[in-house]
Amino acid sequence: MSLEVLLIEDNPGDAKLIGRLLEEAEPGGFHITAVSRLSTGERLLLATRFDVVLLDLSLPESSGLQTVVRLKTLPVEVPIVVVSGLDDLAIRQKAIQMGVHYYVVKGAMTGDELAELVRRAAAVGELFQEMGANS
Repeated sequence: MSLEVLLIEDNPGDAKLIGRLLEEAEPGGFHITAVSRLSTGERLLLATRFDVVLLDLSLPESSGLQTVVRLKTLPVEVPIVVVSGLDDLAIRQKAIQMGVHYYVVKGAMTGDELAELVRRAAAVGELFQEMGANS
């Protein structure tokens, strides 16, 4: 079963690379919907079910951790994996404290590693949904 992944990334080259890495790691394992604007991603999250969001922190409408804040305020529970060009330990730690499941530095991991993190984040999200449905 393929996972529904929302990729919010404004750099077309990075979006294509992330998609290619996931496809090469696990052909057919991920259905990626890529958007370049946070507002478009927000609208999609409210209208469509996604298993995971891959989120860049540098977007035209939002940058840094404010990008995470905007997604976390939506009335939707979806795991977030930050995929950023910024390798900053303080920002990484703060993002995790804010509820981001993983923080990945672009170019610092293989497609197999990225696919594994996406799968793990989706599994955690599924667990939370089951727990919420049973309460």
